[in-house]
Formats: sequence, structure tokens, C-alpha cells
Amino acid sequence: MGPRQQVSAARRWLANRGWQRRRSTLLVAGAAPPVIIQAAAPELDIWRDTALRFVGYTNEIGEAFRNVLPKLVGPSYTIAFAYVAGDVLDKAKKSYVAEGGAGRRPTALPTATTIVWAMDCFVWQTLASVLVPGAIIHKVVEATSWGVAKAAPGKERLLGLVPASLVPVVVGLAAIPFIVEPLDHAVTVVMDATLRKAYPLLNVQGLGQGGGH
Repeated sequence: MGPRQQVSAARRWLANRGWQRRRSTLLVAGAAPPVIIQAAAPELDIWRDTALRFVGYTNEIGEAFRNVLPKLVGPSYTIAFAYVAGDVLDKAKKSYVAEGGAGRRPTALPTATTIVWAMDCFVWQTLASVLVPGAIIHKVVEATSWGVAKAAPGKERLLGLVPASLVPVVVGLAAIPFIVEPLDHAVTVVMDATLRKAYPLLNVQGLGQGGGH
């Protein structure tokens, strides 16, 4: 083999070695492709995270209209408590299934955890959705009615345009969106500091500080 042939052979050998190295690198890289782990999206709670949440405030609408449509107050509380019952059943069912309830006999009784989950939801919703906001709107309407009576005693219209009886209604309705989130948070804080401190003593799973809310 002459010098030129030797050089050509050497070049082919080096080129082949380079390809083998690149191929080896590609195979190694391909053997362990990067794994992208995506966290599961949290489940949407239709009772808390959608517009359905405002159904729990139906009784506040009734309170806003108490002076002009008193017959609306009772049904508004019925709707609000129906919303509370729906959320309680939803949370109890989820707790029951999470503990293997779906695989039990149909007559299997709910566990202590399921009962406490349902009770926690009932107390939280009753306070945050019905009683506390209902009392606040009631006082807002009452205070506004007193203010209108003082500002325009004996007058049916304010400034000759707005019916005096509707002013407390408008003020009460306008106040509702501003109390929803603060009350939800306040009730959670109060329950964390009181009722929920007893849950660990009952060996209840999944409930404690912050509860299920």
C-alpha cells in the first residue's frame, strides 16, 4: 500500500470512528430521553370555585329586599340552605369514596372521617354563606333605611327621582360582592382556631388547619 493509499485508509478509519462515536452518543442520549412530569391539575370544586358559589348568598338578596318584598326572605333562605346541603353531600361523598366507600357493601356505614368532613362543611357553609352574610346585609339595609329616614323624613323620593324605599335595597345588593371573599377567609380562620383543632384528636384524615376549604 502506497503513502497516498495509507493516508486515504487512515482518513476513512478516522471518519468511521467519528461516526461510531456520534452514533454511540445518540444511542445513549436516546436510551434515556428527558422525562417531563406534569402535576395533575387540581379538581374544580363547582360549589366553591364557580358562579354556583353565589347561590349560597341568595338569602342576602332576600335580606336586601326585606323592606319592600318581605315574602321573598323565607324562600331565599330555603334556596341558600339547599345550596349548603348540596355542598355537604358532595364533600361527604368524596370523603366516602376516598376511603374506599365505593368498594364496600351498599349498606356500609360512613366512617368518622366522612361524618366529620360533612359536619365541617355544614358549619363552614352555614356561617360563611348564610348566617353571617345574612346578618351583615340585614344590618346594612337597616342602617341605610335609618339614614334615608333621617335625610329625607316623610319623603317618598330622594331628590325627586329615586324612590326612598329602593335605596336600602340597592345598597344591600351592592354590598354583597364585597363581603363574599373576606367572609370565606374569616370563617376559615375562626374554624381553624377553634373547631378544627379537635380533628387530630379524632384521628380524622385530611382535615386539620384549613380543613377542606
